[in-house]
Amino acid sequence: MVLRCDQTGKLFFSHREAEVHGEETGFQAFSQVSLEEKVWVCEETGKLCFNEQQMDLHKRRVPEAKTFNEKTIADVKAEQEAKASAGDGKMETEDDIIRREAGLKGGKKGAAAEPAGPPVITKESVDQLLDMGFSQLRAEKALVSTRAPTLALTLALTLALPWP
Repeated sequence: MVLRCDQTGKLFFSHREAEVHGEETGFQAFSQVSLEEKVWVCEETGKLCFNEQQMDLHKRRVPEAKTFNEKTIADVKAEQEAKASAGDGKMETEDDIIRREAGLKGGKKGAAAEPAGPPVITKESVDQLLDMGFSQLRAEKALVSTRAPTLALTLALTLALPWP
């Protein structure tokens, strides 16, 4: 069974995935879709469009969206299953998410981090917060979550924010 969120258009290949999405977003309206239903996948962004109107809207919103490939829901499901089986089976941890959002690949402590695009945080900023006594994780979390242009503002926001 494949479900699609009526508000976001996101596909779910299990009832549990749809429940989690509903809990996280508050959206409760889902439609069942056929495996034979056609979709168009934007090659540049991976966005699924279910009709030409959605493709046109996506092209207007995302200028680099130029190429769309016609597929079926079954094709999309097979691709996701192949991606899942190709992975090492590890779930992404909170540390991994923070490092990914910070523009760092990897996510292992002590491992060499490689830039994954334009860096959101700099090594110097993290080092300065480490020198002030913050942990590596808290320093990265503060820099990513505040997105402040200066270290002083990041520090002020970090000290003002409640941390679990």
